[in-house]
Amino acid sequence: MSASKRQQILDAALVLFVQQGLEGAATAKIAKAAGVATGTLFHHFANKQELISALYLQIKRQMADTLPPLDTDARTLEMASAIWQGAMAWALAHPDKIRFLLAYYQSPFLTAETRKTAKFETLGFVLELLQMGRKEGVIADHPDDLMMEMCHTLFMTSAAYFIDHPQLREDADHQQAAMAMFWNALAKPGHQI
Repeated sequence: MSASKRQQILDAALVLFVQQGLEGAATAKIAKAAGVATGTLFHHFANKQELISALYLQIKRQMADTLPPLDTDARTLEMASAIWQGAMAWALAHPDKIRFLLAYYQSPFLTAETRKTAKFETLGFVLELLQMGRKEGVIADHPDDLMMEMCHTLFMTSAAYFIDHPQLREDADHQQAAMAMFWNALAKPGHQI
């Protein structure tokens, strides 16, 4: 029951954060929408910051769990394309979660600890993919943190574009162009598509 109440709170928070923004969705409103007492919310989350961070990491984990496992025997471009397509399909099936991620990532609520957890633990396979590409000689040798930031930004911008332009979601040219721009930002000269 406790785990389901925690999930009810997270589900209600997602809806209210997307509708009212991170500032506008008060904890009392979230508790009411979740059908729990405010005290129950604070039993599960010490404060709003902790609630927002938990939701952010949960969504990142949900997306990561749907992606194909990293195959170190595959070519980096093929693996990057498979991960990109899987992540994009998930994003387009969960537009409110993407809207929340976008709002949170640019907000003062995002702590360095949460950012680090999302980037290097939950999405650590992206760093492994970059390292795989460097061994193959196709990925540029730039600082890992900057490369991870670039991957996040390019993916989220592309996902937001397709969410805002639903008529282009199935357009192969647009989808291929988004993947090409992503790859080309990471690839060494001579290995771009």
